[in-house]
Amino acid sequence: MIHDESVRELQEAMKAAKDRRDFERCQAVFLSLSGYPHKEIAMMIGRCSHSVSHYVKAYRQSGLDGLKRATPLGKAFRLTVEQRKILKETVAYKTPDEVGFPSRFNWTLSLAAQFIHREWANPTPRRVSRSSFIPLG
Repeated sequence: MIHDESVRELQEAMKAAKDRRDFERCQAVFLSLSGYPHKEIAMMIGRCSHSVSHYVKAYRQSGLDGLKRATPLGKAFRLTVEQRKILKETVAYKTPDEVGFPSRFNWTLSLAAQFIHREWANPTPRRVSRSSFIPLG
C-alpha cells in the first residue's frame, strides 16, 4: 500500500517537474522502487550510482522534500539594486556597440560580465552563468 502511494506520488512529481534535474531525481527513485538496480538507473539517467543511492536515501528519509535541490553554491550576485537597474536597462535598450564594445550588436553573458567589470570594477568572473541574471527579470 505504501509502495503504491509512493509510486503515484513520484509519478505526479515527475509530471509536475519544472526542470530536467528535478525530473531525474524523481525518476531515479521511481525506478528504484520498481526494482531496477542503482547501477542500471545511473546509466539510464546519466548520473553515477552514488547519486542514485543518495536520491533514494533522501526520499526515504524526507519524501519529496528530500529530493529538492539546495540553493546552488557559488558567489552571490553582488550588484546593488541601482546597479542591477542600470544593467537591466542597458541590456534591454542598448546594443553592446552603443556602450563601448565595437562591432558587437547582441548581448552575451560574457559581454554583460565585461560590462559589469568595466562599469563597477566588480570582480565578476569572465564566465557568468545565466542564473546570475535571472533576478534582473
